[in-house]
Amino acid sequence: MQDNTQNTQYTTTTQNLPPTNSTDTSLKTSRTKRPLLTLSVLVFCLYLWINLFPDLMFSFQNKTPLHFRSVAELLESSKNNSFLTLDAKPDRSLVAQILSGKKTKGEFYLVPFLDSNSKIWLHQAIYDPKPVSKTPPREQYTGRLRYLRDLPFHEPLQRYVHNRNNLNLSEDTLVLLDEQHPVDYWYVPFFFVLLILLALYFILPWFRKIRTNTS
Repeated sequence: MQDNTQNTQYTTTTQNLPPTNSTDTSLKTSRTKRPLLTLSVLVFCLYLWINLFPDLMFSFQNKTPLHFRSVAELLESSKNNSFLTLDAKPDRSLVAQILSGKKTKGEFYLVPFLDSNSKIWLHQAIYDPKPVSKTPPREQYTGRLRYLRDLPFHEPLQRYVHNRNNLNLSEDTLVLLDEQHPVDYWYVPFFFVLLILLALYFILPWFRKIRTNTS
């Protein structure tokens, strides 16, 4: 008699326990019941994908830079978002010093290369308080080439050149970001994978729900 009572109590207790996958099911349900949250996450991921895609492509480039021996040779190719070395002299009579601000990080200066007609600029960080017009020990620069319009400091540089020389820089103006190497962006592929996993985490429950409703 005592054994039967214990068995009955045990059976009743077991039947009242929640399913083992109830927590997982509730999480999926919460994601499908909040379409605005899912949409916001997807828009956020898409925004980061678009903005980080050039960095992703640059991170996969060859560690050996392309070598251009003159400004004219580089202007003919216009290797945007490429890793290269340029043999050229900057025009230090037109130095634009950009201070740190909301849209820029750090402190740096920009100077056009001679014989480029202000179509190729050199970007260098300021590491010491010495005058930026001091002649550097080398006239060969290695880094990442980008269009000025794709960089956050394009507006300050446009104003500087216009106010000083009454010159409007073209849309195809190039900037050589000195000492930027593909290995500096090693983290970008991993970040892309995390964004993909985050998007799938919110998208898959919706696909499962649509598949269940149509079946």
